[in-house]
Amino acid sequence: MSKRIVSIVATVLSFMLFLAFTMPSVSYAFASSKGTLSVENEKYIAILDALENSIVKKGSGYDVDTKVAQDFGLNAIEITNLKEFVESSSNQQIEKTLKEVPQAKEQAKKEKTTTFEIAGFKEKLTAAMYAVFVTLCGVTLAQQFISDMYEYGAYKACHALGKKHKSIKEACKITGHW
Repeated sequence: MSKRIVSIVATVLSFMLFLAFTMPSVSYAFASSKGTLSVENEKYIAILDALENSIVKKGSGYDVDTKVAQDFGLNAIEITNLKEFVESSSNQQIEKTLKEVPQAKEQAKKEKTTTFEIAGFKEKLTAAMYAVFVTLCGVTLAQQFISDMYEYGAYKACHALGKKHKSIKEACKITGHW
């Protein structure tokens, strides 16, 4: 395997790992292995209350008040995941989330079902990683094909013209096409 292919594969894998660890979401933080979260109505409302009340503005950013989050029934893992979400999200994302919470609470209170299925971020991330992987593989194959066609064309031109012209033959020997 050439150094170029190894380099490209390493870059793709590094980029995928970077995406996997830098794109958390609150729903994915509480999600099951299937990528969806099934919670009881009361727990869902408690999570929304915790989001609304435990994320507080501090200076130019946001922080999580762990005492308030515990009071609303979040466990240590959920609080840690909430802190990671706040740390990794921009102020605009947090403000957008906080604006959506009251509407989600109203809808949850109106629902007659006892559980909620919340779509996780895992499927979107998997689809994005797949698209990046396929794109990079396609680009790599196209680059390798173009490189091979250049080599083949140079080889053919050197053999066709090198027989007639001594200087072309010498140049082809130097570049490795003879």
